[in-house]
Amino acid sequence: MACRSREENNRRNPVPRASWTVDEFCSSVGISRSTYERAKREGWGPREMVLGRTGIRIADEAVIAWIAEREEKAASIAANKRDRQAEEAA
Repeated sequence: MACRSREENNRRNPVPRASWTVDEFCSSVGISRSTYERAKREGWGPREMVLGRTGIRIADEAVIAWIAEREEKAASIAANKRDRQAEEAA
């Protein structure tokens, strides 16, 4: 059958995802679209790519890098907080 739907084709021939739409990305990392847009404006959003008319996509590698950056930022904030608490205790 030559004319299969996209869903049927994906079911019959599963291929690992290489990129995500913005909404899929937001859902997968648990943030709102407005948080994504703010992150993009402020320069801490994930790397994006444009694929013709299909719109903006976010590659798996960009998702992994973005998560690692957020983890590093959280660790840095926690370390600074511990340092301040130690200074106040002294």
